[in-house]
Amino acid sequence: SFSPTTWACDNAADLDLGSQGPAIVGPFVFSAGKSGTAYVLRLDHFGGIGGEVSQAPICKSYGDTAVEGDIVYVPCDDGVRAVLVDNGGELHVRWHADSAVTGSPILGGGNVWSVDPAGVLHALDPASGATLGSASVGETSRFATPAIRGSDVVVPTLAGLTVVRVG
Repeated sequence: SFSPTTWACDNAADLDLGSQGPAIVGPFVFSAGKSGTAYVLRLDHFGGIGGEVSQAPICKSYGDTAVEGDIVYVPCDDGVRAVLVDNGGELHVRWHADSAVTGSPILGGGNVWSVDPAGVLHALDPASGATLGSASVGETSRFATPAIRGSDVVVPTLAGLTVVRVG
């Protein structure tokens, strides 16, 4: 198991790690949550209380991440971030998307996809975080996570599902 040394204070202030799912990145686990601190753990030994490999102030995170290689795409409350977990388990922010793009990211078709709270699906450049294209999908909830298959991106909305054909 793993808990930050601040777990009791974090829980009392509702700043726990439960708002974002953990991500496996090679031999490591990336975990973040409502406190704004991200942690890297060893996959084969989480380290108990305070036993992280590294920690860094990345962002307040809600939802789920996407991972490609050693990059974690993190759903931050002020814009998705691409975070590199290096060979030593240290964290390095590569880019920070527009502050409106806060939804759980997915990867597909060469893009990072995320929905903003206004109900717009964004195709982000995985190298820079720049929005390459967007489409209105209708009102969504905070945790709306798209799915992709082939050239269709399916987005859950408050009224149902919206399919956006891409490519």
